[in-house]
Amino acid sequence: MADLLARLIPLGLAGSVSPIAIVVCIALLSSRRPVANALAYVAGIATVLAAVGAFALALFGPGSASDAESSDIVNTVELCLGVLLLLFAVKQALGEPDPDAPPPGWMAMLERLGPGRAYAFGLLIEATNVKRLAIYLAGLSEITRSEVTTAQSVVALAIFVVLLLAGLIAPIGVYASLPGRSAAILNGARRWLLVYNRRILAAIFGVIGVVLVERGLSGLL
Repeated sequence: MADLLARLIPLGLAGSVSPIAIVVCIALLSSRRPVANALAYVAGIATVLAAVGAFALALFGPGSASDAESSDIVNTVELCLGVLLLLFAVKQALGEPDPDAPPPGWMAMLERLGPGRAYAFGLLIEATNVKRLAIYLAGLSEITRSEVTTAQSVVALAIFVVLLLAGLIAPIGVYASLPGRSAAILNGARRWLLVYNRRILAAIFGVIGVVLVERGLSGLL
């Protein structure tokens, strides 16, 4: 279990740095019902992660297939995800248009959302965020390939999901704990994330992509 967590923690922390998703959360903290809307948005994202994770554990978790068959599947998935992330890294570095970027005028729209629509927006933005889902699937492959019990795999999945949500929980914590200073801090963070969005993602995708390609190839060869 300790070895599994050692592999999951870097992936979870890397996946938590999703600039656009964090910017959306910060924008919701400027809406009419800031905390309720931001929490509903995070809950929507968590719902997608939990659903995908439960499906993966049911399909490839302990006892779902022979060890050799499951290992080959996981290695192939990791190799494909690694190549995909490397392609994303190159596209980000070259400055190509981001297909996951929200439509124009989305910031103004967020300020008018209520909790129900904020939850739905969280579902939508996570379900269509291919790059972050690729990192999530990489973590799921680590869980399914590890020699742990079903209970331990569920605990590992829960920890991994919390790590992925850390980047969204942090702005809410800042807003709640520093009411007098949170606006300046969060606005500064939002500007920084928007300016360096591509550089951040290119670095993260490049590093994780190389690691996954190496793991996949070493497992298959």
